[in-house]
Order: sequence, then C-alpha cells, then structure tokens
Amino acid sequence: MVLPAPNLDDRRFQDIVDEAKTRISRLCEEWTDHNVSDPGVTLIELFAWMTEMLIFRLNQVPDKSYITFMELMGVRLEPPEPARVPLTFTLTERLGVGSDPVLVPAGTEVARKQSSATQAPISFRTESDLLVIAPGQPVILKFDAEGQPGGAVGAEPFAAFSAAPRKDESFWLGFPSDVSWQTLVLSVRCTRAQGAAIDPRDPPLRWEGWCGEWRKAELDRDTTAALNRDGEVELRLPRAMREHQDLAARVDAETGAPLYPGYRWIRCSYAPRDERQKGYNASPEIQIIGAVTAGGTVQAAHAMSVAAEIVGRSDGMPGQTFRLEYAPVLPLGPDEYVEVQDEDGTWERWIQPGQPHFGGSEGRRHFLLDGVSGQISFGPLIREPDGSTRQYGEIPLRGRQIRISGYRSGGGTLGNTVGRRELSELKRTLPRVRSVTNHDLPVGGRDAEHIDRAKFRAPQILRSGDRAVTAGDYERLARAAHKGLARVRCLQPEAAGTNGQPAYNTVQVLLVPSVNPADALRVTPERLKLGPEDELFATVQRYLDERRMLTTRLQIGVPRYQQVTITARIRAHEHARKTLGWEAETRLCRFLNPLIGGNPGGGEGEGWPFDRSLYVSDIIMLLQGIPGVMYIEWVSLKTDEHTEGQGPVHLAKDQLIVSGQHCIEVL
Repeated sequence: MVLPAPNLDDRRFQDIVDEAKTRISRLCEEWTDHNVSDPGVTLIELFAWMTEMLIFRLNQVPDKSYITFMELMGVRLEPPEPARVPLTFTLTERLGVGSDPVLVPAGTEVARKQSSATQAPISFRTESDLLVIAPGQPVILKFDAEGQPGGAVGAEPFAAFSAAPRKDESFWLGFPSDVSWQTLVLSVRCTRAQGAAIDPRDPPLRWEGWCGEWRKAELDRDTTAALNRDGEVELRLPRAMREHQDLAARVDAETGAPLYPGYRWIRCSYAPRDERQKGYNASPEIQIIGAVTAGGTVQAAHAMSVAAEIVGRSDGMPGQTFRLEYAPVLPLGPDEYVEVQDEDGTWERWIQPGQPHFGGSEGRRHFLLDGVSGQISFGPLIREPDGSTRQYGEIPLRGRQIRISGYRSGGGTLGNTVGRRELSELKRTLPRVRSVTNHDLPVGGRDAEHIDRAKFRAPQILRSGDRAVTAGDYERLARAAHKGLARVRCLQPEAAGTNGQPAYNTVQVLLVPSVNPADALRVTPERLKLGPEDELFATVQRYLDERRMLTTRLQIGVPRYQQVTITARIRAHEHARKTLGWEAETRLCRFLNPLIGGNPGGGEGEGWPFDRSLYVSDIIMLLQGIPGVMYIEWVSLKTDEHTEGQGPVHLAKDQLIVSGQHCIEVL
C-alpha cells in the first residue's frame, strides 16, 4: 500500500485567520473592527494565505521524503493477523450407529454475544468443514503400568485396572472412524463401586487421545463418579488423531488380517498426581461402554465474510487502483479471486503474482492486493533508461467492470478480547446444530504494523539489503523465508573440543515453528520438533544459503527445550476453590511457554526469552496475582535435569522453557 504520510502542521487558511483574530484583543486593544471590510483583516487574510502555502510545502518534508524513500525500497506495512480459537458445536441429537453425519460448512460465522450496547461486535469464521460422525462401537484393550498389552476385553465385565491399581495402568478405546476433535459421550455401566476413597471432583484419572503422541482430552462432564456408577463421560477429543502404528500392525492369528487398521485410540490412565491425592481402594469394574457423538470442534478465525463486490470500472490506464469496501483484508483463499468482465459478459479470473510486486508479470493478468488498506492494484507502465516504455502486467480494457468474488475482513488485537464462552451467536441457522461456544481464549490477533515500526525496519533493510551479515540479518531473513516460523535465534556455536570457544566463521540459526493456536497453550517439545526432512527446515536452509557470505558456514537447528514442572500448594478463599486449580495451571502453561510465554514479572510476551533463568519468585508472583488466592504455602520447580527444589532453572544460550504437567493443590 502507499505508506501514510504524516501532517507536520494540519492548520488551514481559516484556522490561521481565527488564531490571528484572537490575538488582536491582547496585542492591540484599540483595534475593535474585526469585520472582513477592515484593511487590517484583509492583511491578516493575505498573510494567512501565504502561511498556508508554506505549511503545505513543509508537510512534504522531512517525514514524507523518508516515507517516499521507504516506498522506493519496497518497504510495506505488515498486514494484521486474526485471532484464532476452536469453536465447539453441539448437536440437537447424538449420533450413534447408523446415524447420518452432520456437516458444519467452512465459513460459518459465530458472533460474540453482546453484553452491552457499547461492546464492539466481533465475528469469528470457521476455516474448514466440520463433519460430525458416529464413532462406532469401541474396541477395548488393557495395558499394564509398563505399557505392555494385557489383551482385548470381550463381552464380559472387566476391571479397569489391577486389583491394587498402579500408576500408569490404563485401558484403551479404539474406534474405526476418525473421531478427531469430536465431542464423545461414553455411556458407562458399572457392576460395583470400588473407589469409595476417591474424591469424584478430583479423580486420579487422565483421558488422552493418540496423535502420534498422547494429548489431553478435555473432560467436560462425568456423571459416573470416576467410573464408580452408571453414567456418562463427555470428552472433547484432541485434533489430528491418527492410527497407532504398533496396534495397526497387529494381525489376527487365524486369518492373518489386520486387527485394527485405521483405528483411532483414546485411553484412560490411572494417574494420581502424588501420594496426597486420594486413589481407589480397588479397581472399578465396568460391564459395558458405549459411545455416541454429541458434537465437534473446528478452528475459527476473527473475520467477517464479504460477498461478491463490484470494485469499479477500468479506465484503461496503467497503474490503476481500486479500494475494497472493508479493510483490513485477510489473504485470499482458493475460492476468493478478482475477475474482469469480458466483452461477451463472461468473467475472467486474474491472479496474484508469486511475489509482492509486478517484476515478473509482463504479459500476464496479475493484480496485487494490499491487506492493510484493501487496495487492488494493476500493473504500472515504466519508462526505461533508453526512453522506451515497458508495461508490467496487463491492464483491464477501458470500460470493463472489475469485481472480487468474495473476501474476508478482520484481524487485529480486538479478537483477543473475547472471553471464554462468549462466542455463542450463530449468524445463520444450521440444521441439527443446537449451540456453539468457545472453551478457550482466542490467541494470535495482531494489529497491522504501525508506520513507526516500518521506519525502524527500513535502516536494517538498507544496511544489509538481501544479504545476511549480522545476527539480526539472519533472523530477519529467516522469518521472511517462511511464514510458519514463530521465533528465530541466531548465535555462534561452540567449536568442538575447544572448551567453549566459538566456532570460526560459523553461524547457527535456531528455528521455533508456529503451531495451531489451539495447541499453543499446552505446547510440548514434540510439537516443536524440526528436522532436515521438514519442508520449513529445507526452505529456510535454501533461502539463507543464497544470501549468506561465501565464507560463512551455516547450521540450521532447533533450540534445546527445558521442560519445567511446577508443584504448588495454594490456600484459597472458599468461593474460588473450585476453579482456582484450573486457573493456576492455565496461567503457568501460558507463562512457561516458548511461543506465548510471559515476560519475567508475569506480563504476556512473545515467548519465554532465551538466556533468561526462571526463579521461584517468578512463580510466586504469578500465582499470587490470581483472584481468590490467600497465600502460597510452598512452590517447587522440577526439570528433566534435577529433582524438585527451590533453586533457579538456568538456561543456556540455545535453550527455551516449555511447560510440563503441573501439580497444583488447592486448600
């Protein structure tokens, strides 16, 4: 877009005249006639006219010259990013065996429920189709504490765990259909209650889904008193579940056919936090488990859908521009495009070039869309040094109408202001859908870049251009190479066998990939793994190899992640005890996070800083700020390298903190 130029002085002719007249009474009391017929007023208007011309010339420099130079360099404002959040849809009826699936189409809009007339309206739009399907009858397998299979469960009642339950014992439920991000309701019938010693509000059970690793399944409701009586267990399963390779390889002993091809697995583990949590006297005994689907979850972004819009009519001139009605505009999807009407009334699609300019667009039907301003541009006519002209990109013929098939407007930090369960208003009725809500807070919303930030970037670009020389250059170019990066760290590695001496002419670039915002809060080191076989890894390597100095050796890698687990005992006010444990765990997961972590002191930032140690005082200050906390009895830190203690967790220059499974006891 054309960078906005500031007004150094925004006074106009009438403003100057009015200001001069207000000074007459103070500077010349005998001057009493202020009408336009007075010769003195005529002189004031003459000087005001001359001053306005000077102000106009003043406004052309120096900031405007600076910004014009930035435009010549190709500096553009970075567009906004929309906040994203998973939306959970609940059906009017549950889907069992033989039920038809329910489709929630991509582009379904859900608005925030307005609590006041002054509250800004906000809409979120689903980014993909959600297909809610019947799960089928589950297969049940048992596993011991070491993870060894104990065989399949038949039609007879079975003990969920051993007679004296041991930590990490589990039973698995396998489903023949893909139940990723589905809301699953398990109907459990028990033969007897054995766990009378447990607290049903805090059971020693952990529900998880297999996604290449075990990820937590959110427990919304449990009327079985932790598998002690007949009732239902309602779970929101994680996304991207997949078949378990070890189980998929099993074959029937008689027929040789695979037993569980394509099955998706969830497991229930006996997992007491510590010896203080009440456990089972004996294993619960389950007679039967059935499964139905009550709904599903899909990712949504802060955006408003805009239908087909006529943007204007071509005048046949090069470099013409048109403005969309709504801005900012999110990147166009595959079903969003610009069309130009032909002579016979049909519409022909034009495309965006692969780069943010018309450099390679000669003879092609290209257009550019600026997401910040919503401006559509067509190719310019450039005069060459020899006096000839060259057209970059075709120009719509004179009189031809131009339209856009549709687009999405939104983004910015406004989407981050939505609270839990505030997105509940469907913009249009969906068949067989009863309600919708968001269980998590939206994250990732970012406003368009401010002009002052662009001014700060310009000297960096001018200094090194498209070459990587300094550490800052490598970090900037790595981010430009791939949009899937959340953070980049450039440092000089240690030379082998030199006891800490830096390696000569070697640069190490550490990459932290972006993850789905739904997974960012409880991110694990496994989700941040990258290797040479990854597309992101290879793209950055290739991009930097083309721009590094010839004598520089480049190493692409990932940070070492230090997982930190917090154990704490909190004394809380009576009204806050039910929710305080969950709130404390959520804040810890957000604070000790390499992607959305807090700055030291508790404020939210852009990920836990490299090189910055973690102290117990950081955790105490964070927990003490939770509403309802009376005081913190004790806090301990545990990492992979040392046992629990009060000492700080020190990080090396290539390390980042990742949150572990915290243990919070609320009294």
